[in-house]
Amino acid sequence: MFVLIRMHGAPEDEHGAVRVERTRQGLAPGEAPLLESVTALPDGKQLSTSSENTVTATTDLAFRVAVQDSGSFQEFDVKVTLTIAKTGAPIVKSKTIAIINAGETKTLVFSDLGAPPFGVPTTVKVDVQPVPGEKTLTNNSAEYRVIFSLG
Repeated sequence: MFVLIRMHGAPEDEHGAVRVERTRQGLAPGEAPLLESVTALPDGKQLSTSSENTVTATTDLAFRVAVQDSGSFQEFDVKVTLTIAKTGAPIVKSKTIAIINAGETKTLVFSDLGAPPFGVPTTVKVDVQPVPGEKTLTNNSAEYRVIFSLG
């Protein structure tokens, strides 16, 4: 929800029209997109943050990320980033949810990941970009301990 604000004495543009700013009303804590789940594909295994996850690394390796808008507002351009730690440069993929409605869950699939590190513990991290006014950020990201095995 946006509120239009017009202030007395607001600056005018070259045509004499008053410039109007658009601003969001304050959010209650936790009212924003949250990371709901991460599932390894093609295994279909939902990852857990509380235990080590073994994931079969095939040429079709992908991760399905579910993001829920737990707030009262429709959100736009929510960036989601998946990072797989590995020696040298990490594998980093980002996607953007163009629009997500309040209460809605959107799913993104991160694929074309290249070769992950095999047989050694690593970390898969998913971050959901905070939205303006968001106060609770603890549900915007998660780290998963993963060992990739050959499929």
